[in-house]
Amino acid sequence: MHQSPEQKNIKTNSKCQISFDCTEQDQVENFPILQLNEDFQQKTQNQKILKKTEDKKVLIINTIINQKQNDLYYKMREIFYFCDLNYTFQNNQNDFLITPKSEYNRRIYYKILQMQRKFEKTFFDKKLIEKLINILEENYLKYDAFIIIHDTNSMTYTGNFISFAFENLRKPIILTGSQVPLNIMRNDQFNNLLGALTIAGHFFIPEVLIYFNNKLFRANRCTKVDSQGLDSYSSPNYCPIAQLKIHIEVNWNAILKIEGDDELVVYKNITKQNIECLQLTPLFDNKMLKRIIDLNQAKGIIIEGYGPGNIPIHDQEFLDIIEQAYEKNIIILIIFQSFSSYYSIHNSDIYDKYKLFYGGDMTFEASLAKLAYLLTKQYNKDIIKAQFQKSLRGEISVNKNELKFEINNANLISSITENINNYNNPQFKTIKSIILPGIACYMAQYGLMYHLYQMKQQNINFRFYDYYKRTALHISAREQKEEVVKFLIKENIDINMQDEAGYSALYEAILTKNKRIVNFLVQNKGEIKADKNQLTNVLFESVINDDLEMIKLFFHSGLKNLNIYTNVDNRNIAHIAACENKWEIIKFLKYVVHFDFSQKDVFNRTPLDDAIYFQNTNIINQLKNIAQ
Repeated sequence: MHQSPEQKNIKTNSKCQISFDCTEQDQVENFPILQLNEDFQQKTQNQKILKKTEDKKVLIINTIINQKQNDLYYKMREIFYFCDLNYTFQNNQNDFLITPKSEYNRRIYYKILQMQRKFEKTFFDKKLIEKLINILEENYLKYDAFIIIHDTNSMTYTGNFISFAFENLRKPIILTGSQVPLNIMRNDQFNNLLGALTIAGHFFIPEVLIYFNNKLFRANRCTKVDSQGLDSYSSPNYCPIAQLKIHIEVNWNAILKIEGDDELVVYKNITKQNIECLQLTPLFDNKMLKRIIDLNQAKGIIIEGYGPGNIPIHDQEFLDIIEQAYEKNIIILIIFQSFSSYYSIHNSDIYDKYKLFYGGDMTFEASLAKLAYLLTKQYNKDIIKAQFQKSLRGEISVNKNELKFEINNANLISSITENINNYNNPQFKTIKSIILPGIACYMAQYGLMYHLYQMKQQNINFRFYDYYKRTALHISAREQKEEVVKFLIKENIDINMQDEAGYSALYEAILTKNKRIVNFLVQNKGEIKADKNQLTNVLFESVINDDLEMIKLFFHSGLKNLNIYTNVDNRNIAHIAACENKWEIIKFLKYVVHFDFSQKDVFNRTPLDDAIYFQNTNIINQLKNIAQ
């Protein structure tokens, strides 16, 4: 292999984000930097960033079936821009075709692998993805880059699945195709294939990409937008990686950064996950969703919500079905329905409350592939939820307000907790008591189970409490983080610890009316602890607001003697219910609580007296037969 003159080390102070190609005549070192014009500085950038000095080897995989098995091979061999016949004849090794020298003074060595005809009958089949994954894995060490010529209707699906199937990818994999094939005079395959080959043979962009109509996109950000035009693809929520204009403009800052030197891992079973896909419309029927859940065959369900992913949160039937899916360990992922979207913090909070997973600004294809990938790794629900909030292949815009805690691939939370926990002298014990509760409470508030598991591995004591004596259990109960609550109970945290206000975790949970968390705390001997006056106020407000559910939760969670909760006038909740004509609450107090309705206030009035005064007939009929 030869080395081009321009591949020698070139020093330049240019800091342009967009870089351009340059020729060997451009010798930067011969001129003062102040004399370089802007165009020249831009032109030197690509040359500086080109990763290797040797000519590259590229494997082109053709999934399009032509009338002749090697039709593409012969066509490319006959076109000078694809093949320098004289040079290929003199230097050919192992059936490579070799391009003429490019503007970078390089040649590209490439082979064409034609897919078998068994894929000809279908536009798209997951077997095609499986075959491509096998081919790429088998040839990964033999070539510097790969090009896949693919049907345009399903290209984004294949690109996304390959993107997630290959973990720790270190080489470019570029998908391209055409609306008009190469055997027609007015075609777009020539430019698409030549552009993809130029990128693959010169630039080190270690991602799965889609090249079409002079634009290079990250595959998991791309979607097809036009079935007739030649500008068929768009990346609505992320900028193009490169554009081929007069010069090749590469946005190096947009390329996924490689961290570490982990070996390639290939997940071949990524296409074997059973995932259903639905779209919310005005005619959406909850019964269809329930039918899918009742079959219990799908591991995940993707629902396209309105706009940025809005769902009918006021439809109790829909929410009950969602809860049923959660209990069956079926993941429901909500994504956006519009062409372009954004990461909605508001929606993220809502989905978290209802045990839903949020796809942010991911495309439908990326959401499908990412969910399949995470299911293939056999993660539990908590880890899958945490992974959906992270960018694994550049597929999602991370919420900048809650950016991940990582510096140079080292977890900041782990670093703090591990270092503090390793010291046992009195000074560090004081620091631990100040810092660790804040960290644990933050993790509990946002349900960051991954970090809590890390803290557990470092033998962190979760019994710490903050300045207000609030433990992580208080926070997780208030924020309805069910998995965090279960995790902390298993860590033997004091379930009945009271904070500065005297509240226990069970009291916090009841205020949220999250029955699952309330029942779990009660089953683990949780107790309602709060100031009596505070409990009285909450009970009275519940009666006034006709909130029977809240009263039931308090009663069934241990607040059996409701007669003792009276105000300064010795009036109890039955007095309030009788005045406000809360018929259902009176029935509950009579038949379930067995409430003592003979109790009188300071005015010597019983609840029946109040009902008679306000002429609340139904309540009068219920109470008049009770011995006064």
